[in-house]
Amino acid sequence: MEKEFKDSLLSSDVAVQRQAEEWSPPSSNCYKLNVDASYVAATGEAGLRMVIRNADAVVCLSAMTKVEGITSSFQAEILTILFGLQVATEKDFMDIRVENDCLVAINEISRRQESLSKWGSYLLVIMDRSLDFASCSFKHIKRSANGLAHNLAKFYCVVG
Repeated sequence: MEKEFKDSLLSSDVAVQRQAEEWSPPSSNCYKLNVDASYVAATGEAGLRMVIRNADAVVCLSAMTKVEGITSSFQAEILTILFGLQVATEKDFMDIRVENDCLVAINEISRRQESLSKWGSYLLVIMDRSLDFASCSFKHIKRSANGLAHNLAKFYCVVG
């Protein structure tokens, strides 16, 4: 059932902006929050990583954590988006553009509706948390444009 749910999201008519192969900076009045997760099915562990950069591409903040009891890469991606939003609000980054390379997660968040996913409660928390910002948007990007967050998440899951 989860596969059917994901397939329906991939074919949805929700407009999701796609990014070129390289990371691009945000406009001068906001910050870009790139998040990514790495998941190890054998151990049920995930590395969650977030990076906030400004219009000059300067890293303003980065954070990582390792979580256990994870059952899918989709769950790990949802948790890393939530983790990034929590850290950003704690550090008062109030105008952000969230980027992640998980199309299913970004589609589901962009719908702004109750989810049928078994991770729907996390998605509702993400939607609610996004209202804490003066400005918050979500965008799907290719992994190559999310390289810093991706590589650090992968590294942290292995080393952390």
